[in-house]
Order: sequence, then C-alpha cells, then structure tokens
Amino acid sequence: MTKARNGRMIDRHQRLVLIEGLGDRALARINEIKPDLLILHVMLPGKDGFAVLRELRAAALFVPVLMLTARSDIGDRVAGLKAGADDYLTKPFAMEE
Repeated sequence: MTKARNGRMIDRHQRLVLIEGLGDRALARINEIKPDLLILHVMLPGKDGFAVLRELRAAALFVPVLMLTARSDIGDRVAGLKAGADDYLTKPFAMEE
C-alpha cells in the first residue's frame, strides 16, 4: 500500500483504503464518505465497534460490515451479528476462513 495523507492509503489495485482508530471519528468519516465496505474492529477506543455498528444500522446505513477482532467468545460473536454485522471473523484466522 502507498501511504497518503489523513489516514488514507492506496492499495495495489488502486482502491482507496481509509483507516480510523477511534470509534467516534470512524462514525463521522463513514457518514461523510459512504464506503463500499467496512472492516470494523470491536475494541476501538471511545465507542467500540458494536456501538459504531448499532449507530450505523440505526441511521439506515447498510454498508457490508466485517467485524475483525480477537474477541472470540460466542457472546461477542452473537452481539456482533445482532448489531448488524454481515460476518464476524476472529484473529488469528486461517486464510481458508
């Protein structure tokens, strides 16, 4: 990936990749740019990934969301899917997943 300004990167396929590490700022950027896909971490500082996802769904933003996290308890997986995630993948993961 090629690093650009403001947490923006361009991958080798020329897709824009935006990175945000805080839940509140992630919400603001998501609402601003309307991405095609979200990879959302559960343990974000401030608002966690579950709260971010619930707010997105409440605002009728139905972008596909993959929760990617080390939190592998079944309760966390269920909470992510109930919050509106399209899939929930725990780290570390196998490429076959």
